[in-house]
Amino acid sequence: GDWSSDVCSSDLQYTSGAGVLIFNCQAITISGCSILFNTNLPSATYAYGAGVGVQGSDVVLTNCTVADNDNSSNEGGGGGLWVDSASRVTTVRSFLLRNRQYGNGYTSAGPGFYNQGNLRMFETVVANNWSEQSCPYWGPGGGGWNAGILLMQNCLVVSNKRSEEHTSELQSP
Repeated sequence: GDWSSDVCSSDLQYTSGAGVLIFNCQAITISGCSILFNTNLPSATYAYGAGVGVQGSDVVLTNCTVADNDNSSNEGGGGGLWVDSASRVTTVRSFLLRNRQYGNGYTSAGPGFYNQGNLRMFETVVANNWSEQSCPYWGPGGGGWNAGILLMQNCLVVSNKRSEEHTSELQSP
């Protein structure tokens, strides 16, 4: 099914979280979920996190799969997961797979994840994510884009691409 909602608050700053949007929430845990086949539309100027968008929140994703989500905004990022600068997200035994990021804007990056806050990943697989972006200033980071605090422990980051001819696992500004 299609579940898209403002889980805890209103007055959103961006168009985000086509699958799940968590906004201004504390101590949210999501377990055993599949967040699949969601799209942030290209008409949204700033769109982040087509699968999961997290803004001003503290979230734990356990045993979750975030896959096959598309973010096609020119100014946005995180086909699978977006963590804003006021958020902390922890993933445990989860998967970020086959998410896509399209766009030509300055901030269009990170098809697997786009982290501006505090992202902690444990036993998480980031694989087969793909980005296409022609902005020469920032590389898109095929697996993920980190502009915050990132901790990865016992994770696998593999087979991510930033264009048809380049492999790119993780990238920072």
